[in-house]
Amino acid sequence: RLRFNEFIENWERYEAEEIFQNITDKNHPDDIVLTIQQGKGTLPRELSGRNILYDNTNTKNYKRVKFGDFIIHLRSFEGGLEIANEQGIVSPAYTILRHKKNIAFGFYKAYFRTNEFINHVLSKSVEGIRDGKQISYDAFKWLSIPYCKLEEQQKIADFLSLVDQRIEKQRQLVESLKKYKRGLLSAIFDRKLRFKDENGNDYPEWENKKISDIFKLTRGYVLATSEISELQTSEFKYPVYSSQTKNEGLLGYYNKYLYKNAITWTTDGANAGYVKFRNGEFYCTNVCGVLLCNKGNCNSYIAEKLNSVTKRHVSYVGNPKLMNNVMAEIYIDFPSIQEQKRNSKLLTKIDEKIKTSNFLYDRLILLKQGLLQQMFI
Repeated sequence: RLRFNEFIENWERYEAEEIFQNITDKNHPDDIVLTIQQGKGTLPRELSGRNILYDNTNTKNYKRVKFGDFIIHLRSFEGGLEIANEQGIVSPAYTILRHKKNIAFGFYKAYFRTNEFINHVLSKSVEGIRDGKQISYDAFKWLSIPYCKLEEQQKIADFLSLVDQRIEKQRQLVESLKKYKRGLLSAIFDRKLRFKDENGNDYPEWENKKISDIFKLTRGYVLATSEISELQTSEFKYPVYSSQTKNEGLLGYYNKYLYKNAITWTTDGANAGYVKFRNGEFYCTNVCGVLLCNKGNCNSYIAEKLNSVTKRHVSYVGNPKLMNNVMAEIYIDFPSIQEQKRNSKLLTKIDEKIKTSNFLYDRLILLKQGLLQQMFI
């Protein structure tokens, strides 16, 4: 549907075995051992960040891959085929594909990760596939694979490479902003960075206070099944939050609210203790503990300060928990309300920048997905 203007010839289709051959090249125990990182291809196993155990004496049975080889791995039915980024050896459970016809590697790297290939070609050719089941070459070799002139393949590959570079730059920007925020928070919490008031004077010294002395602690409410079915994204006004995850925890919208400008935290589950300031009117479920106050202490700064200490108060006996009675006894250093507002205003601006940058990153990912669909169908 989407092509460069200079190419008008129809694409051909070949059976996969006409373009790729199955390679089983073993007995190279001295080669570097590689692992698969889904969506990124191969990398040396020691750089994977995962504690993967394997028998060094068995590497002679591993298969050698060369740069540009494609790999059918245990998650290919979910994320497509991966490409070898360097020469090395991989698990014998993998199937190694090496090109027989001239190809542009980037062209097939993109195609083998498209929804079209994964869900409409591969899934139909392999019956009864389950999580973790290997895809055999005998099943793969009959698949119908597109092929076009090498020049068009290369132009598509070069274009998608530029798109990937733009996406990576945006990802790095988001990570840099998050890192900057972490450094800023650390400096503020350690009192290495303090601002002056509007008259150029120092703010008052911080006071160490117990949470229950500042806030009223309460919980969210259980939504009935009928109420859950009413959650909408258009008709209703008030967001409904569940703090079970570290994202916004947005479940939908409801026609009433419980709280306004309050701090919530996850009381139990994998993210127990994660704290979030909720600006405006909102509804929250019973997995949320809620801090209410009328003295101005509910702001993003106090939420971030709590986030820096709550994890060490979580109980890991059974299901992780940070219940109201434990939260109530936590002590933190409270700046004056004026200094809190000054810090909160700064953090809010940074959060807005991170949110905007992350939104653009997500949009670029969607743009690439749309391009892939248009270029390969």
